Amino acid sequence: MQTNAPSKIEKVTKSTSEGSGWVNAPASGMWSAENTFTLKIVLYETPFYSTVNFKFDGDSLVIDSEQNVAFGPTKMTQLVGKARATE
Repeated sequence: MQTNAPSKIEKVTKSTSEGSGWVNAPASGMWSAENTFTLKIVLYETPFYSTVNFKFDGDSLVIDSEQNVAFGPTKMTQLVGKARATE
């Protein structure tokens, strides 16, 4: 576990291509296990939120995310990344 990583994120905003610019997306996160950081992102003034788990294992990162509601599956496709050596 990284000790210099933030244990909680207070607020994140993102830009949108529709509407009038910015959407508030409060977020909070914590280390839910020694190698897993869990982030919850809420769309402000809506009942919608996403939970994202970042699992670190050596030089690999696995990202699992899930929405609380959807018109289809709530679980998103798992993303797997691996560090590569630079030349």
